[in-house]
Amino acid sequence: MEKISVVVPIYNVEKYLPKCIESIINQTYKNLEIILVDDGSTDNSGKIIDEYAKKDSRILAIHKPNGGCSSARNYALDIATGSYIAFADSDDILNEREYEVLYNLIKKHDADISFCELQTISTEEFEQYPNIELKQRKKEELFEKTITPAEALNLMILNSEVGNYVALKLFKKELFEGHRFADKVYYEDVALVYKVIAGAEKIAYTNEKLYFYQINRVGATTASFNTKKIIDSMNAYYAQHKFILQNYPETIDASNFNFVKMYTSAMEKICMNEDWELYNSEMVLERYEEFKNAYSNLSKEYMTKNLEPYRLVSATMLNEDRTLYKEMFNPLFTNLKNK
Repeated sequence: MEKISVVVPIYNVEKYLPKCIESIINQTYKNLEIILVDDGSTDNSGKIIDEYAKKDSRILAIHKPNGGCSSARNYALDIATGSYIAFADSDDILNEREYEVLYNLIKKHDADISFCELQTISTEEFEQYPNIELKQRKKEELFEKTITPAEALNLMILNSEVGNYVALKLFKKELFEGHRFADKVYYEDVALVYKVIAGAEKIAYTNEKLYFYQINRVGATTASFNTKKIIDSMNAYYAQHKFILQNYPETIDASNFNFVKMYTSAMEKICMNEDWELYNSEMVLERYEEFKNAYSNLSKEYMTKNLEPYRLVSATMLNEDRTLYKEMFNPLFTNLKNK
């Protein structure tokens, strides 16, 4: 069995870290190199990974000055010795069979990458590990198949249980040659994963839920608004969108839809937080033109099928008149503040 290098960036997650590490060391696939990168934590995270490294020779406990998640992942990629690369977030949990299933998919189908799906869990459920209630599919609903890079991009865009995450995927290490995570940005997964996918010839996919993604934890980077987060989101999704338009015409509908959804969501957040400087910024205005192009190239049937009703209304109003959208947002969409 070939070695899998598991990359885990860590920053101030002492409350969640032990259960995450336990879920990795308890994998049924045993030939692992577990690279735990403490990215300048100020809590006990660094001590925790040192203790685990003493108990398990597969663990590399790395300590570095704080540089962000991308910096930690890139450091691990530079020293990884496995034939395959996997990623896990330090506040999530893995099903004990995840790497066995993903590795076997690659070998069975002679693939370069394998995907599974995620199951969202609350912090309360996280704390119950290893006794998390599995929301697994019925046996007759489970499947596996091979897909092309175009089909994989389409899947990641339209299926939120696969998503633009590097977690819940297993990659041949050579796919990262010439590719690293962008430094000091949010949405670093979105900015990179499509490039890695494009380097593959064949991808294997199972709809089995093997990764437990913790939602709404206190302190999570996805839980709060800031201007840089919106800017990085727009830039990452814009770059992905342009790449797909140029290279994967069979995925254009999904990419247009994704850009419409992303831009509308970003504008909702800007309006909810009344960041009018960002609303009228040059970057947001430039992306608005791409939003209008994407919107105009989607059928009403496609958007009705794939967009939530309130977001369909929001996107339609935004497409018609962004000035009126700003004026009408609060009276029409106050319910969004609870979403």
